[in-house]
Amino acid sequence: MADAKQFDEYRQKLTGLTAKAEQYVTELAQDEDFKNYVGRAPEEIRYSLSILKNNVFPIALFAKIQSGKSTTTAAMADGREITPCAKGGGGLRTSTVSVTIYNDDNVQDVEVNGVRTTPVKIKLYSKQGLVQCIIDAAGGHLKDTDPNSYDLDKQADKSALMAAIESEIELYQQAPGNYPTSNLATLREAILILAFYGCDAHQKLLAGEFSTIAGMQAFLKADGWETKWSKLLKNGFDKTVSQFSAEESLHVFVNSIMVPVKSDFMKKTGTAVTDAPGTMANLRDTMRALDAAQASAIIVFVLNGERTFTDEERNQLKTLRKAGLSDKVVFVLNFKDRTPQNIRKVGIEKDICDVLIQEGYTAPHHKNFLYYNAYLAMHAFQGNMIARGTLDDLSKRGLLEDAEQRQEENQTDSDAGNISVEDAWRDTTKQVLLGINNLNLALKVQEATLIPGNEIFQEIRAVSRWDEMIFGLRSHILNNRAAGVLLDLGARPVRKALENVEKTLQQREDAADRDLATIKAQYEQAKKILEEFSAQVEKILTENFTDRIDEVLARDYYDTVFLGSVEEVADVAAPQIFDSTGLMDNIKSMVKQLLIQRMPFGEIIANFFDISPQNEIQERCNNILSNCYKLIAGTKAKKWSETLEASDTYRDFVRKNVLITQEKLQQIWQDLSSSENNDFLPGINPLPPDLTGSMGNDLRIVRFQFSGDTAVQAQFNFMNVITSLAAGGGTFIGGAFVYLHVLPATLIIPGIGHILLGLSILVALLVNTNNNANRKQKIDAIRQDIIRDMRNTLLNEEETTKKQIIQGDISEEELLDPNAAYNQFKGQKPFYPGLKIVRLFYVMLFRDTIKQQQAALEAKYAQAKAELELTQDERDRIKAKAKDLRENRVAPLREDVAEIEQEITKIFA
Repeated sequence: MADAKQFDEYRQKLTGLTAKAEQYVTELAQDEDFKNYVGRAPEEIRYSLSILKNNVFPIALFAKIQSGKSTTTAAMADGREITPCAKGGGGLRTSTVSVTIYNDDNVQDVEVNGVRTTPVKIKLYSKQGLVQCIIDAAGGHLKDTDPNSYDLDKQADKSALMAAIESEIELYQQAPGNYPTSNLATLREAILILAFYGCDAHQKLLAGEFSTIAGMQAFLKADGWETKWSKLLKNGFDKTVSQFSAEESLHVFVNSIMVPVKSDFMKKTGTAVTDAPGTMANLRDTMRALDAAQASAIIVFVLNGERTFTDEERNQLKTLRKAGLSDKVVFVLNFKDRTPQNIRKVGIEKDICDVLIQEGYTAPHHKNFLYYNAYLAMHAFQGNMIARGTLDDLSKRGLLEDAEQRQEENQTDSDAGNISVEDAWRDTTKQVLLGINNLNLALKVQEATLIPGNEIFQEIRAVSRWDEMIFGLRSHILNNRAAGVLLDLGARPVRKALENVEKTLQQREDAADRDLATIKAQYEQAKKILEEFSAQVEKILTENFTDRIDEVLARDYYDTVFLGSVEEVADVAAPQIFDSTGLMDNIKSMVKQLLIQRMPFGEIIANFFDISPQNEIQERCNNILSNCYKLIAGTKAKKWSETLEASDTYRDFVRKNVLITQEKLQQIWQDLSSSENNDFLPGINPLPPDLTGSMGNDLRIVRFQFSGDTAVQAQFNFMNVITSLAAGGGTFIGGAFVYLHVLPATLIIPGIGHILLGLSILVALLVNTNNNANRKQKIDAIRQDIIRDMRNTLLNEEETTKKQIIQGDISEEELLDPNAAYNQFKGQKPFYPGLKIVRLFYVMLFRDTIKQQQAALEAKYAQAKAELELTQDERDRIKAKAKDLRENRVAPLREDVAEIEQEITKIFA
């Protein structure tokens, strides 16, 4: 590893080159001749410059809510709370807004309404970004899903958006229990946007009146959030404004927040810490969290050391790995009620290691967990500040609120509002210490007098293991600084941006020498090549993406979920059926026989003990079987879908075909495009970005590849269908993991009716069960009968059921026609596209990419014709100017950056 001096030397060199690059592309972006050709290069280079210039090493904190992520952020800020934390993820917190904290020795607090607070920088969503959220929530109810088509300041557009949301609300109200929670979170944001857009509080936010740490608390914390939404469900969503205050709803307008603090940890490590959205409950949260991860040098994944991974945390791991970010991840364990020794003893650490290996986290640093207690670490800092009289007002408030909450949980009568900050600190610290069985230190804390330099603060910090964790994290940071800062966030993105600008300038040079005949001939030639390629695509898609894929996946699902559930269903249902019907009816039967045999008029009296009719027994049986089947099959379906990509079936019939198709088409396009000298072909690539064969990952790749280009996105009709279904129909959850969620919900439904219709034979079994048999024998007999009947029914209906699994309840033609898809579910419950979605996803991805590039070719042709309207002198002027910029400024600078990139790679490898 190279030393810090070498690192700083290369950082300064790279900073100088990046500053030049930023100057060049900014000038181009402001130049009338080139401003439409620069794209996002200025933004990309500007970010790299800020990282290099400020010597910042960005860290993104990832975690499920209530894992201590915000408390860890506060501890890294040397105890300074940014949002009221340490109370178990209460309210919104930073679960919906990314908050980045960085060290600034020159930051000065200001006083607002008698409160000392720190200025912050708040980045708001654009109007188009807000409209996009509404489209994400209810795009299926809108005529046009382009966010630029709607202006929230125009009443007609706002009314159209409100009507779409109202239609989506109707869908939700029809079956709240079946509505995807992920889409509900997005729907809530959309409702709040429409309710409070343009209100006084929103105008104040736009004017910067909330731009302090104290000011932003109004929208980072909301008390009784879920209770308020529950009331809206009961009373109607039109009462939004009466239930929610404008201030607590402003978070929906906020994209991210930058907070300067004085922090010894961040100063020594040169880090900026981002507390990213933690829930990943919907597509917007996931995208925000991934944006923070992409812009970071390392990702600190905070685990709760009290238990192993939750399903949500495993999904986060999958998300990061599939985004190619797994090598950046470092795992830290925030222990609460167990010591690290106990965590190891009970096997939690081993379980975590096993899961990490399963999820593909196998690098050495993935196994070296860093243990700490975030709460105690923060309190060690805060106790010192209390003693010195430097604790800020927000942290004081957090301590008092925390003490009050803990007293309520312990059902004590004391009033935290009347106790001092010192007493609140003692009480809460003591309780946490008792939680990890440290009685001696807890008693010392209770009796301590808080004075500067008190050794008790050092003892608490030692118990928290904060210094050990920070030492390990700092070592990892320093060891990865060169790769993370100089390469990943510095040289590489700058070089790539300059390469794109260089190509643009070359194209502008070439355009000056063309006449209309040449342009038209080259356009027709390029169009013909694209058409020929399109024909080759259809041929290869027909060969590689046949119905065989649907059939194999359906058979695997059918065998694993349908047939695979039979014995477990029988195990669970048999005793329930016996207890619910068999036992009572057998008793009635015996009583009836005794009455008839031994009592006068016994037959008449026996009518009062009539055995339940067969149809009633059958209904009971079917209800029990239906419930058991849905529960067990649902569990198996979820597991099947979550492990689908790891299965041999998926590998052999989906991933392999995707990669083969991609390789063949890449070679075909290379041969077609390289054989012609055509000015229109550079920049045209009718293939999707490099696909992995993972449906969830590939959807995300496509979305991110074109996230900033609405015109390009509009060409992906099938992608629009998926996005619209995710928002409007509620079938697709999370966007980035379509297959993980749509398949279980989709495929449990087909086939259940067929199974239940064939179970009437159980009635005879129950009524005629041998009365001399014991309970266990009777239940076993019922169990065997269930297995036999269910298997027979399944086998009899196998082909029909598999067709339903593949087809769902929407045809392939309807699924591929956005208008038909919208009409299918508008005002109705969500519909189910079936397993064919896996195959069609890739078929339409290849097809729509060609359509997008055909549209790009048309745009280039129109631009070329427009440039012919310029005089030859003007065209020659632009040509000379472009050549000079390319040869004398951009190309030499790109070469210098590439040279330093190579040197850094060698020295810091």
